Amino acid sequence: ALIAVLPPAPTITGLSPDAVEQGYTPVVNVTGTELSGVSSILVGGVSATFSNNTATSVRFTPPLLTAGARTVEITTPGGTASTTLTYYTGITVTGLSTIDLSSAGGTSVTLTGTGFGGMSSISVNGVAATSFIVHSNTSLTFVAPAGTPGVATVEVLIILLESKFNHPPLTSAD
Repeated sequence: ALIAVLPPAPTITGLSPDAVEQGYTPVVNVTGTELSGVSSILVGGVSATFSNNTATSVRFTPPLLTAGARTVEITTPGGTASTTLTYYTGITVTGLSTIDLSSAGGTSVTLTGTGFGGMSSISVNGVAATSFIVHSNTSLTFVAPAGTPGVATVEVLIILLESKFNHPPLTSAD
């Protein structure tokens, strides 16, 4: 009688990054065990290209998919392991109501663009805004904190995404 001995099943211990912006295809690094001999990687049921396969890692380029959580399935001779990769909608800023901030703080600034839904924080040069209101996915208003005169970078944090913009630059002259 013949006895077939199958290789051990693969496991996934990490995915970096574990979230990608919709419309972009960065290389995703997977770590785990028993990853030798990968025969396919599916993301949301769609084939991904992969390379640099070793027993503990593999790299892949995810397919272009819409926003949402997608199952990643990595198949080896020992079986299939799965994890989740999240696609998110990126932030774009197309306008702002003012580029002049008071160094004393208190300036109200309205941003227009896309992707503001689910915003969790906003800061100017690393200092949290005094307050903010998300009017819609395309509009938000924040009250700038006190800061040092000069060019400022505004950071909008939305769940998995941090977007920094400086166009046009916000300035503080007093």
